[in-house]
Amino acid sequence: ENRGFAAGCNQGASHARNPIVVFLNSDTVVPPGWLDGLLEPFADPDVVATGPRSNFVSGVQLIDTAYEVSDALAIDDFAWLWRLQHRGGRTETSRLVGFCLAVRTAAFNRIGGFDEGFGLGGCEDDDLCFRLRADGSRLLVCDDVFVHHDGHASFDDNDLDWAEVERDNHQRLWERTLRPSLPAPDPLPAREPRIGDPRVSVLIPTHNRPEMLRRALASVAEQTYADLEVVVVNDGGLDVNAVVDDMRGRLRVELVDLAVNGGRAAANTTAVLAARGELLAFLDDDDIYFPHHVATLVDAYDAAAARSSDPVGVHSYCIRVTEQDGTVVDRAVFGDAPFDAETLAVVNTLGGMTPLVPADEVRAAGGFDSRMRLLDDWELWLRLARGGLRFHTVPVPTAEYRVHGHNQSVREGICLHDALRHVYAQHPVPPGSSTAMARRRLLETNAAREAAYPFDVSVVVAGAGDVSGLVRTLQSAAAVLAGGRWELVLFLPDPVVYEAVLVQLGGDLQVYGVGDVTAPEVWRQAADRTAGRHVLRVQEGQTLDPSVVLAALASNGPTMTDAGTGTPSAAASAVPGPRLRQRDGVPL
Repeated sequence: ENRGFAAGCNQGASHARNPIVVFLNSDTVVPPGWLDGLLEPFADPDVVATGPRSNFVSGVQLIDTAYEVSDALAIDDFAWLWRLQHRGGRTETSRLVGFCLAVRTAAFNRIGGFDEGFGLGGCEDDDLCFRLRADGSRLLVCDDVFVHHDGHASFDDNDLDWAEVERDNHQRLWERTLRPSLPAPDPLPAREPRIGDPRVSVLIPTHNRPEMLRRALASVAEQTYADLEVVVVNDGGLDVNAVVDDMRGRLRVELVDLAVNGGRAAANTTAVLAARGELLAFLDDDDIYFPHHVATLVDAYDAAAARSSDPVGVHSYCIRVTEQDGTVVDRAVFGDAPFDAETLAVVNTLGGMTPLVPADEVRAAGGFDSRMRLLDDWELWLRLARGGLRFHTVPVPTAEYRVHGHNQSVREGICLHDALRHVYAQHPVPPGSSTAMARRRLLETNAAREAAYPFDVSVVVAGAGDVSGLVRTLQSAAAVLAGGRWELVLFLPDPVVYEAVLVQLGGDLQVYGVGDVTAPEVWRQAADRTAGRHVLRVQEGQTLDPSVVLAALASNGPTMTDAGTGTPSAAASAVPGPRLRQRDGVPL
């Protein structure tokens, strides 16, 4: 009886009488010295398992090779040279692939060996490594050992779909071993349907943007679908009763006022608890629906639910609109691809306002995670997908996502790297999987960007002797960039004049005394003295234009942008130049 890879390995290990057991696939070619190399690290009692490098393996063990697979001598020659060049090399890892795996027999037996529930094969090695490391033991890749591996030979010879078996086992692995770093939110109380409840509840959190809220509500009032309500949650912001009251004749609206600002995630969860609808739709107060949005999603939901025994959700595309000074400067389709769970596990492919999901599923999942200030919608979509909800795509744009200077992503911080890491920690994937490798590449790209640019933004101010003007400029910068990684670089004619202001400044600050120079000369000097990926230039007395800042940050490459709005200090246009004093370039 073919009981599968894990069971076969366990059968063999049950007869092992030596302190180390080595599991070796039948489609391997081992060169001279391979076993000695695998055993050397076990001199360290903390090492519990080792594995080699190979030509066909996932994860860190993979290397490039250049030999003819059918030539056994060429394989031996490659392995000999590889061992010579990498003698003594070791790489600590959290995962070793089972095609060639050396394990302490006692440790293997103590944890119960391979989990035979993984069937024919796939992911049982990930699961084993997870359990081996649970007590603090070390797993090492022997960088100086090479073993050739054909890969999937048993599956291919038996006409089995390796990818399908692997997908099923990935789900089992996640359920068994891949737990979030923090507990998920507790389930919310179940919804109790009542006569007269609407089919759809549209949830809108708002904070200090009453006129934008008015526009968002108007877009809901224009929907061709009528069986809906709106739940507005005022998240400790300006009074919006007048805005909501103006809409009551056109909409069924409930307003929940919160005394303290708790963030969008907490506000959305409050809206979930207040919603009476069977289905939930979402809308930020600065975005809008097209008139056919809700009707399109409801029709798609009904069709998908009729075809599936699993819980379903639907989502559409949206238009990403970039505004500058109230004028639209760019429009692009966002989320214009069929839903793919693996892609969603790497980057958010759903617009915040495009999904329509069952309220009961959201409540059972615990709503939005209030510990997150950013990416909370993405984290919820992942949690719903992990719970078995299947998203279906409606391939048409039905809403607009507005990008402008008041977006939360600007207020809460420019760099989303930490939030991204949090989402990954809450939704782990099997090490060595294609999803894990894609995540690692994205994190490495972000880390490289951070290393090259210690700051996301450098604000360069050209001074002209107007102390009160400088204060206005600094206040606007602090408001627009609050929470982000930014530095301040001041080029002042005489820093002594500004002493009362400078002594109050902290954080990342550079001050240069440059004498009477023109702003263009300041910009030239700033190019070599800033460490931000994006440089924002502003003259004393101006304020930072939030929409200009956001447009600069949205670009892929480094930028230097004039971000000031308003008239600069009078002295800024009157200073002669370029004429540098002796103190030029000396940090104070």
